Amino acid sequence: MRNAARLFSGLVVVAIGGGALPACVLDDDGAVMGDGLRLFAPASSTQAVHAVPGSGPTVFGIDVSFYQGDIDWDAVAADGVKFAIVRTGDGLGSDSKFDQNWAGTRAAGIKRGVYQFFRFSRDPIEQADLMLATMGALEADDLPPTLDMEDPNVPATMSLSERQSRTRQWLDRVESVVGARPIIYTGGYYWDPEIGTDEFNDHPLWHAGYTRGTYPTTVPDAWSTWTFWQYSSAPSNGEGWRTVDGIAGGADPNNGSLDQNRFNGTEAELAAMGVGGGVCGDGHCSPGESNATCAGDCPSCETLPALGGVVSEDGLCFTGGGPQQFLRNVTDAGEGGELIWTHTTDQSAEDNYGEWQLSFTERGHYRLEAYTDSAYAQSRQAGYRVRHDGVEDNFVVDQTVTDGWTVIAADLVFAAGGDQGVHCADNTGEALSGNVQLVFDALRLTRLDPTPTEGEGEGEGEGEGEGEGEGEGEGDDGLHRIVVQTIPKATDEGCAQGAPTSSVATLALGLLALRRRRRG
Repeated sequence: MRNAARLFSGLVVVAIGGGALPACVLDDDGAVMGDGLRLFAPASSTQAVHAVPGSGPTVFGIDVSFYQGDIDWDAVAADGVKFAIVRTGDGLGSDSKFDQNWAGTRAAGIKRGVYQFFRFSRDPIEQADLMLATMGALEADDLPPTLDMEDPNVPATMSLSERQSRTRQWLDRVESVVGARPIIYTGGYYWDPEIGTDEFNDHPLWHAGYTRGTYPTTVPDAWSTWTFWQYSSAPSNGEGWRTVDGIAGGADPNNGSLDQNRFNGTEAELAAMGVGGGVCGDGHCSPGESNATCAGDCPSCETLPALGGVVSEDGLCFTGGGPQQFLRNVTDAGEGGELIWTHTTDQSAEDNYGEWQLSFTERGHYRLEAYTDSAYAQSRQAGYRVRHDGVEDNFVVDQTVTDGWTVIAADLVFAAGGDQGVHCADNTGEALSGNVQLVFDALRLTRLDPTPTEGEGEGEGEGEGEGEGEGEGEGDDGLHRIVVQTIPKATDEGCAQGAPTSSVATLALGLLALRRRRRG
């Protein structure tokens, strides 16, 4: 972090669109996290743009650049720093200490990530490629790269849509290479006026706001949660700054200078954000691996037999999407003794979701149910979007009605084959401030229409149709259970189920709304 005198020596005011906005002539190679945002920060340190409490425990970390000089990373680790984000450069410039810091964090056992100060006046793909080349291939537990979004020198002629386009190009380019959504570092006081979109709120947010207190109050409107919070950069800036051994600027309790951050979650949840190249056979389906290249680590979703079955959260037919630290896996409830939950929001776009992929041996009529355990299920308007037989239906279900199997739909036709599934997202309309828990638990599909018996066959078959669902894959209700777990919970999280209930009674209570449209 540079000192304020050096930063503000380049401050000028320029007229843009009839108003006066601050702009800083920052060296192309010299800007670091926070340099631009301080020019846009609210006048009051406690001004609330968008206050978002944390989810509970937090984890301490720092971000560094060449301004910190030579760092003793072993001493840093011994002083309780759990993660460090290392600057690769500014725009098309490079950080002279990157290689030293990048290797040092790894050697000291500190979880690491990279960031690049983004410049709107530079080509976004060239910037992304420079950062990717500088950092090299990520290792399995490295954090996704961070887009440092705070450029104060936006060209006066650049429209809002062009800024959004350049942001999109950088994010898409990096994600296509590393296989994980990049983190976005910014503040609401910058993002809302200068970028002004919720298009990218499926990316983890690293919020910068020195507003004191136990949680940030200047979060961009587009995000309902934050993943990291840069809460202080000096003893006089923010609240809770502390000394850190091994860093010259971090050792002075009165005049120190070192960005300090909190991760919104536990150390285990922080570890779940790891990305990078995996080794086939390590039990993790890592970016770059697939069923085709490593079937042992990345098995495909199993096809449901004719009688239907249970699609569990501990199988590969389920994906838990969005920021992984907000998908809470618990092992004291749910079908099979575990489930996943997240908080609901009333925003237009979803942050977290659960999605079950469904594939059937043969076409038929099925009852569709979800398991809702009363110990965690609190949403009264959980939306389930069901793709089946070329149709998409939307159901709204009260998850609090039944402690067990809740009917989503009493009778749906599913086609033979795949490209069918169920999607449930956190944007139910129930405000985040209400702390309403939405459960992603297992689905159960029960065949309703007659199935072929032995010797009868069906369609053009040879008369040897079979009744399925018997044997080792059978559950208590005689249905086939899909459990193909090799990916850790942090990567693929889902739903679980329990005992059956009356479909007619549950449908009357649980089904609140239905909307149908044909898929084009």
